Amino acid sequence: MSNATLSATIEAINWLSDDIAQLWLAPQKPFSWHAGDYLEMAPEPDGNTRPFSIANAPNAAGRIELHIRHSGDEWYNALFMHKVGDTVYLAPASKQQYPMPAGDRPLLFVAGGNGFAPFKALIEQLLQDGFAQPITLYWGARRQQDLYQDEVIRAWARNTPTLTYVPVLSEEDWAGRTGLVADAVLEDHPDLSGFEIYVCGPWPMVQDARARFAEHGAERIH
Repeated sequence: MSNATLSATIEAINWLSDDIAQLWLAPQKPFSWHAGDYLEMAPEPDGNTRPFSIANAPNAAGRIELHIRHSGDEWYNALFMHKVGDTVYLAPASKQQYPMPAGDRPLLFVAGGNGFAPFKALIEQLLQDGFAQPITLYWGARRQQDLYQDEVIRAWARNTPTLTYVPVLSEEDWAGRTGLVADAVLEDHPDLSGFEIYVCGPWPMVQDARARFAEHGAERIH
């Protein structure tokens, strides 16, 4: 039996790249969450669930933003048969995947691919709260189109002196940084002892980054 007991209406489906969709959901019964939380979702009643980070900070309307990569398997095919107005089924998580920063150190967010989603929610919350420490987001992707909310973050950075955005591409030449995102972090910050660091993305990338950052003095890595 599925643990997805809360129904939600799909309010919007926006394709942000070839394979990343932004879903806006309206739960039919409000529930609370924190930036950094995730939930589980099933396309059908009693269906299998999969976990997704919530990509927006809590809001008065209770609307939920998800960034979902369509891998082409049966589960995703079933999900993307849905249209605006259809219902999906949620199981809110009971704890945060990523805790809010303590506030005593500058922050480094290091995202790979759609590992960006929970960091978008955390940064959105921090900006709303007037977080005083510097925030730097490194977002690693293969191609420019994989930086699927590039303009959103650039707009935040233009309007927030404490926010720095560093996109890094590994498989496409462009005017910005190229290579691996962990390399870019270490080029800019060879001593990481003074930072609070968050890492999210493909598991091999996360494991490699965490190990390398620890070798460069990182003490607080989430």
